[in-house]
Parts: sequence; C-alpha cells; structure tokens
Amino acid sequence: GMVDGILGEDERTELSSEIETGEFEDPVYFVPLLARLGNISKLISEKLNNRMQELRQQLEGYIEDLQTMDPQGLQMDVVQEFFDAAFIRSDTRVLEEGLSRLREYVSGGSEWNNEWFDPPNEVDVFSEFIDESSVIESGLSNQLSENRLTSAVIDSGQSWNGIRYGELPQLRRKEAGKALESWYQLKRLRGKYAENPRYIMNLFGFLGFNASDSKTAVKVVKHDKDRMWYHIGASIQDLARPIPQFGSLANGLYNLLCLWERPGAATIRAALREMSLDTKPVIVFYMGRLSTRQRINLAIHAREQDLALLVLDEVLLVFLTKMEDNRFPSFLRCSLPYAALNPYMPFQAGSVPPEMFYGRHEMVSQLHNEGCCIVFGGRQLGKSALLRKVQRDSHQPDQESYAWVEDIKLIGEMTSGELPTQLWIRLRDGFQHHMLLKKKITTNQPGAIVKHIKQVMDDVPHRRVIVLFDEADYFLSADAKNGFQVVEGLRALMQDTDSRFRVVFAGLHDVQR
Repeated sequence: GMVDGILGEDERTELSSEIETGEFEDPVYFVPLLARLGNISKLISEKLNNRMQELRQQLEGYIEDLQTMDPQGLQMDVVQEFFDAAFIRSDTRVLEEGLSRLREYVSGGSEWNNEWFDPPNEVDVFSEFIDESSVIESGLSNQLSENRLTSAVIDSGQSWNGIRYGELPQLRRKEAGKALESWYQLKRLRGKYAENPRYIMNLFGFLGFNASDSKTAVKVVKHDKDRMWYHIGASIQDLARPIPQFGSLANGLYNLLCLWERPGAATIRAALREMSLDTKPVIVFYMGRLSTRQRINLAIHAREQDLALLVLDEVLLVFLTKMEDNRFPSFLRCSLPYAALNPYMPFQAGSVPPEMFYGRHEMVSQLHNEGCCIVFGGRQLGKSALLRKVQRDSHQPDQESYAWVEDIKLIGEMTSGELPTQLWIRLRDGFQHHMLLKKKITTNQPGAIVKHIKQVMDDVPHRRVIVLFDEADYFLSADAKNGFQVVEGLRALMQDTDSRFRVVFAGLHDVQR
C-alpha cells in the first residue's frame, strides 16, 4: 500500500499497530491474526480499486483533451497501449507518471513527445542465447571441418553459423578474436603454464573488466592437475547491475575457478566445496561446452547449495563474441539463471550498493546542482538511499567537492537531551573528519563555527560542500519552537558562500515546513 501510494504514513502506522499490539492466548493459534491480516488486505485492495478508478477517470479527461488539441506526431494507439498495460498491472506509480506527462502537455508546460510512452526497446538476451546455443554447440563440435571458427574468421568479418561478424565494428571483432584465441590457448595449456595469466586477463577484458598488468592482477590460490583457483584483481565499474556481489561488493578482487576436466554439475559443486568456494561468489571458466541438460543440472545443484557462480563455457563465449555493446551485462543475463544468487541482501538502512540504485536521476541532479534542500516522503521509500547516491556522486575531494550524510535522528528528540544547536557541533566534526578544519578547533559556539566554515570555503574559491542531514524530523520540530534559529543560521551561511556550502534535510512529510 505504501509503495503504491494508496496508504499514508498515519494509516500505515495505525494498521501496523493493529498487528503488533495483538495479544493471543494461544501463541500457535494464528486464526485471529490471519483474520486481521485479511481485513487489512481487503482494505488495501479497496483503496487500490478506488485509486485505479480515479486514475482511469483522469486519463479519460486527458484523452479527450489530446484528441481536441491533436499534437503533431501523436500516436494515440501507443499512448493507449502504455496505459492499458499499466492498468492491467495495477501499477499506480507508472500511471501517475504517465498522467503527469499528459497534464504537463495539456497545461502548456511542455511540447508533445512520443518517447514518453514508447515501450522499452530491450532484447531478451537470455532467450536469444537459448535459441542459438544448440546451433553454436553443433558448429563447435565440427571444428575439424572447413567451417571451423577461428580468430581469423572473426577478424576478417566472415559469417559463422548465423553470426555475422561483418556487422561488428572492427575494434569489437578484434577483441572477440583475441578472446577466442586466448580461450583456445588456455584450454590447450591447462593449468601449469606461466602464460595463463595473460590469456585469463584477455578473457576478463573481453567480458568488460578493467585490470592492471596480468602479472600482478592474477594470483594462484590453489591448484591441482585439472583445476586452478585464481584471485583476479579487476573492476567492472557499474556493469554488474543489479548484482553487487560481482560489482562493488567484490572490492576489486574476484575468485576465478578454471576447470579443464569438463566435469558434470555434481563434480563442479564438489570442486567448489573442496576449494572452499561454495560460500563465495565465483566466476568459473569451464574449458569445454555445456549442453542444455548440463546447464539445467547445474542450476539444480546451484539452488540446492546456494552457489553464487557465473559459468563461462565455450558456447557462451562464442555467443558473446557477437555482442556490439558491453558484454558483461549479457554474460550476467545468460549465466545467472543457472546460479543461486540473491542481490537483495540485508544492508544498513540507506546504504544500498550502487548496482541496486535505479532511476531518480532528476532528484539526484536537483540535490547536487539545483539548490533543492528538502527530501520528504513516507518510510521505506528510499530517502536515505537517495542521500547516499548524492554522496557517492558528489564526494570527490581531489576536485575540492565534498559530501557526506549525517544521521541526526536524536537531535531535538526530547529524551536524548540533544538540542537543535548540537547540529553546529556535528558540522564542525564533519569538517574535521574530512580534514577541512583542524582538529585543534574545539569551539562549540555556533557563531565561531560559522566563521571557521566561511573561512574554509573562502580559502578555495571553487570548493563545494554539501551536507545531507537524514532523519531530520525531531530537529526541525524542535528548531521550529525557537523560530528556526539554526535553520536560519544555515540559510545565511549558504547565502554568504554563494551556495557552495549547502545542506539538505530529509525526513517524513513534516519536513516540508
């Protein structure tokens, strides 16, 4: 109900209390609790139905306006399909966004743009891989024939088993040919040769990783005749979306297991366990070709044991050689269905990995560039995550741009004893933590702290500082009783520094004051 925007914060609190405050004589007799949950579910359904009717009435009015205004290039069938699909899903958020676009146009606030309602143009890479994998496998099985796939075939832009390499840019063909040759060499040399790191890093680069010299980026952890476990120092930037385990949470160090014996799914699982990799995210280079049946068995074993693995075999490698864009997202889409990996891990409130943060580009831009100082909304709607995103994007000390998040939940809270003026001390400590103020400055006086901050901003004319105060409700309520003395002081400081120093407050709807 909160996500769909049909429950307010007060209603959510009231309904939650109905569940949490219940006392039951028999702790294992759930009928009364289920009855309450049923009533709440019915209430939410009724509210959703009412909201959908309201949105449908609004749409009918805007459709009439559109037909009257008849904007140039209007594709009414596309608009209708967009809203029909959203109504079928009962997606109130998408409907509200679409209606706001119509409202903006009808009111004369913008020009008509058909792209607002265009369906997403996304290729289902996994379905494409499933359709083509048997053809690729069959072609690779006949490598002794004249139709053998080689790096020369790719480099020269020839076609192979339906893959038109001539349609790829020359640079992409060169990368694909180099990767294929590295695979063949790695497959031939097995695990005991010094050349392996170079070929491994060629393949990592082909997938989209950035890495330093192969001699320092590749380190052997464990090995035997047919298996080798490597640590790979590399980064994938933001291509791992939405899987932080193979992105930011890897911290630039990846586990790679090379398998030359071409084992079945049960043996792969045993190998991971023997090498203590069954609890770690791992990339597997399977130096052979997996059949469809083997992939299904791999998925079964992975889900039984929660194995977070991405398997690259020869068939998938060849499929990826035809990609024009970055290959790692396609690698994820084609390998994750055969793994057990959950990106929705428990994180500290608001501390969402970059791969898990989507959209809200305009909000981020407004907070970063346009002087917006208030973020408000109900609980669990992503306010803290938005602040953390602004912090990640804005904090670049080498460019004299600083940003940090301060949780001020207890400032102004009656039982905490922290007065609104405590905010100035938080600012002083924050400037010292980021080495903008010297540690020897210990004053608690707001006027003195303001003077020091102004001096810090004046010392470097292009310096920018944005402090994002989260959970600001109690502070603002307490400061309001004093005529917003602290807020006024912050506003004056922002004006005196031409908004190069800025603050942002985030909280529930009350922060709008």
